[in-house]
Amino acid sequence: MTTLRLEVNLGFEDEEYVYPYTLTRNYLRKGCSKDDSQASPVPTVITVADATLIHRGSYVRVYRAKMHDPQGQVCDIIAKIAFSEGEHLILKEGKFYENQLSGIQGDAVPRCFGFFEVEYELDTISVLLLEDCGIEMKGQLVEADMSTKHKLIEKLEKVHGAGLVHQDISPRNVVFKDGDPFWIDFEHSARHACGKTGAVIPGEFKPDLQDFGCAELYEFVESLRLWKSSKSISCHEL
Repeated sequence: MTTLRLEVNLGFEDEEYVYPYTLTRNYLRKGCSKDDSQASPVPTVITVADATLIHRGSYVRVYRAKMHDPQGQVCDIIAKIAFSEGEHLILKEGKFYENQLSGIQGDAVPRCFGFFEVEYELDTISVLLLEDCGIEMKGQLVEADMSTKHKLIEKLEKVHGAGLVHQDISPRNVVFKDGDPFWIDFEHSARHACGKTGAVIPGEFKPDLQDFGCAELYEFVESLRLWKSSKSISCHEL
């Protein structure tokens, strides 16, 4: 069994005291169950501490924190925490990370360290642990340099190839680590069979959407202004 010791003040107690909540991992990969980890003879306990709140939404709070694993290693993580009303959002995202996005973690998207939950009083506390892949993109996507635009397209194509459409393309959903972009926030995503054909070549004339085959990628490339808007007709063609 994998257990999370969550040393984060969630507002249930005195602000000067951080209560260590104990949560159990819920395995979300298809074919797995909550009891699969019990096949391991040694229980695993990880600790999340030193948390700083970086975003507080209506249903989900996001913290930057430290994760201590059983071997004593410490890594920077993002903890997305929800109560009963917002559980469905991070549960949905966790399912995507453990299924469709599993093969591109650490490449196009952050690594996922699991989805955990516990019943506390009359509420449910749910936590999704993700690799901290740096700070949010500054400025607009169209303002990025050409190399970054290519990486953003390539990595969004990997998300589509994994079977998801993002559905919230925005600079706030791109983070940078060591100069490399990662797509984040898949709570609004949906399963997707991408029909994109061909490569994106900057400077070419904009193709028809029907020929291109994928609306989200088409709109994204168009927003980056990598295509010529229309083909002009020379006097020799008249």
